[in-house]
Amino acid sequence: MTSKEDQPTYIKKTFFPHSLIVAMRKLQREITKENQVEIESNSGKNILQVMVSQKMNGREVEFVTKKYEKPQAFLNGNPISVSFSHTPTDVCAAVSEEWVVGIDMESQERTVSSKLANRMRNHKELLKFYDEHPIIQIWTMKEAALKAIGTGLRKPMNSVQLSAESDYIFRAEFDNGTLANICSFLQDKQWISICYISSQLSESLLPESYVPIHTGRDQRKAQ
Repeated sequence: MTSKEDQPTYIKKTFFPHSLIVAMRKLQREITKENQVEIESNSGKNILQVMVSQKMNGREVEFVTKKYEKPQAFLNGNPISVSFSHTPTDVCAAVSEEWVVGIDMESQERTVSSKLANRMRNHKELLKFYDEHPIIQIWTMKEAALKAIGTGLRKPMNSVQLSAESDYIFRAEFDNGTLANICSFLQDKQWISICYISSQLSESLLPESYVPIHTGRDQRKAQ
């Protein structure tokens, strides 16, 4: 049974794609350098377990996690896509049976230096894009995209090209030509960005050496 403290707040937006579940909640303990690894791992898996239990017919989810790699999740042996992110006070997560997802969250108060902003920028991106959107929001969009493909910040942010489709929907293009969508919005003074990629698109365009996306490809090879 989920305690009141463990109960996540589900986020529903009209611009979310079908089959995307997003939630966030306050951390019971603030993250510090000493407890960061423990809290991030446990709180991430915990909120995902609650989301699956409450929104996917109460089924149990099995997690496989490795340091510096995107977590894998399985429902009754079938892969689903999951992602989570933290600030010092909050955790958020995204789950989908249809999309390959990556999520990132940062406080709107966090600042990004102009030097780092310049390093983030893809050479095809318009300077106007950086003038019209907070740099920390752009950070969350790029990190969400890199988390979706499984590399995280091991791959540079400038490998992702962003463009705006509307106030809340953005297009991401990876350096191998793969396209993805991102929804980005402000929630409780936190910027949250969620990248979602068609599993069919990811399997056909992303080579395995480039990204460890788990959409059933690995399981089929093992059979």
